[in-house]
Amino acid sequence: MSRHRLGAWADRLRIGLICASFIAVAACGGASATTAPSAVAASTDPSAPASSSPAASLSPDVTVIPLDADFYSVASGAEGLWLLSSAGRVIEIDKTTDQVLADIQVPVSEYGYIALGAESVWVTSFDHDTLIRIDPATKKVVATIGVGTNPESLLVTPKTVWTANHRGGSISKVDVATNRVAATFDFADHGTSGPKGIVMAGGDLWTTVPNMLSVFRISPKTGKVVARNTLLHEDLDSPVSDGRFVFIATSDGTFEKIDPATNTVVEHLTPQPLPWLFARSAFWAPLGEDLVRLNPGTLEPAERWSLAAASSEPVDVMGMAVDDDAVWLIVGGRTLVRVDVGD
Repeated sequence: MSRHRLGAWADRLRIGLICASFIAVAACGGASATTAPSAVAASTDPSAPASSSPAASLSPDVTVIPLDADFYSVASGAEGLWLLSSAGRVIEIDKTTDQVLADIQVPVSEYGYIALGAESVWVTSFDHDTLIRIDPATKKVVATIGVGTNPESLLVTPKTVWTANHRGGSISKVDVATNRVAATFDFADHGTSGPKGIVMAGGDLWTTVPNMLSVFRISPKTGKVVARNTLLHEDLDSPVSDGRFVFIATSDGTFEKIDPATNTVVEHLTPQPLPWLFARSAFWAPLGEDLVRLNPGTLEPAERWSLAAASSEPVDVMGMAVDDDAVWLIVGGRTLVRVDVGD
């Protein structure tokens, strides 16, 4: 399951397996720091860096870090390297030693995302209609904020956190200074396959709403719909922006390029693979058993790194994050892979 497919997958397969699979996790109602066992797979020496048997065959720029539970969302930045599990665990991993620095319990939620910014770690709790704020210094939950219905993706800016309320047809605007919802912009149909990811481009918010086959441009100040593009595809993925254009990957294998200057689709692209995100002046995506960096101008694969040795099963990338040091991928849920991609 890719990051792009999470919303649609959630609506099709929402069957409550998570709590049954993680009996040892604390009850869904609480949110507190914990001294639970390390999320890095057990070693005979608890202080030793994590390792795994495939590591011997990996190239020097690829490192495998085994995990002790299924994680599916990852974020990395100035606040550290953090992962989210649907079992109600948020962990921080030291980028140098691969050791777990924090293991924090939050309410169990089948879906959600993790993001960094404003000197905090932010987690959406799909099942509880909340946004959770964690202080990376104290490793504690400092706020739980009620937002719209079933929040998934989020966008963090210095003063505001935006949540895409997947089944609420809305975006919530959370004030970082007060930990309160400043406004909720209701602009789309309620129900399954609602708002997905959020990006900022041309000074406005952009999000896809698959159940309306549309991309919405929304004013962050007024919440009014500035523009709406209808894209006749069965499913629309979360938007990606390179800072100038907005791109939408579709289930038909196209990558629709929208120019905020005109609010129109200016190109119908068909790159292979379809990019997941834009960072470090390039697009990034998994392709088969590889991580691929795509040229930002041509969208042709420019470099690739093999992930095959990271898993004995077919490579299934669940989440991806890019920082100044590396690309981080969650493969199959229980493996974190670091790829040192250079400058």
